[in-house]
Amino acid sequence: MAKNLNELVASTFLEIAEGIESGSFAAKPKIALTGMGSEHGEANAIAGAQAAAKTGIDVYYIGTLEAEGVTTIHVADEEEGHKKMEELLDKKEVDGA
Repeated sequence: MAKNLNELVASTFLEIAEGIESGSFAAKPKIALTGMGSEHGEANAIAGAQAAAKTGIDVYYIGTLEAEGVTTIHVADEEEGHKKMEELLDKKEVDGA
């Protein structure tokens, strides 16, 4: 119980600090994006993910590339990427994709 309480207190203080820093106390949306197989190419997809992250969105990029401010979930191919996206949505680890 104490561990859960400590985690809750730590999480709350982190949210307060982020709110003070950003000026917004709204919850950040968590969005997944698959880059592999995009008609615009994976490089453009990761660039879009990074731009979205700079506006306060928690971006979970599913592919092979990495960018600052973006959480990359590495996958081997397009099929694995779509399965991972569905898994994140089913487990409610992201708000949308």
